[in-house]
Amino acid sequence: MVSTELIIACKKWDMITDELSKLGLIKDMDYEPLNCKIIGNKAEVTVGSALGHKTHINLEDGSLEYYDTDEPVNKTMDRLLKEAGLDCKMSSEGVFCKGVTKDNVEKIFETIAAPTSMDFRLRELRVEDYDRWKNALKDIGEEKIFDECLEKAKEAGKIEEEKVIELEKCLIKNTIEKVKTEFKALF
Repeated sequence: MVSTELIIACKKWDMITDELSKLGLIKDMDYEPLNCKIIGNKAEVTVGSALGHKTHINLEDGSLEYYDTDEPVNKTMDRLLKEAGLDCKMSSEGVFCKGVTKDNVEKIFETIAAPTSMDFRLRELRVEDYDRWKNALKDIGEEKIFDECLEKAKEAGKIEEEKVIELEKCLIKNTIEKVKTEFKALF
């Protein structure tokens, strides 16, 4: 029997990635392959265009396996997943977590909508990528979020990488929170 919780979570993930794509935060080449397959209490989510860029979620044993070889993205995902309540370990192959339950699976799926938007490489300080985020936030009437997140990032410490991770994390969490309000009534 297919998990109702996974079906709802997958639909939310699909709606969030759709909105992020409409805002220009997911590149077309990365958006096309996005997919969520559910078999029983397990889900396989394709989260990008790279070969093997997937996330496996297993409600039976409470595990999440996020596969990506991009270390900076893995660092941000590790923190986002921990903030979503999971116990995670990062490796060169991705982020591996325990603690997924029927009660938190929707929040987890909201979080895994994020990595595809991280291809804009804020850490490489490309002006066009900052502009893309600013424009997306302006489109949803929340341009102040960028400045608020930038302030948080400045407070994150002296290490530049920490500041960028905090900026990405803040932008992703706030943007997802805002776009999901558009379809909250559906769930």
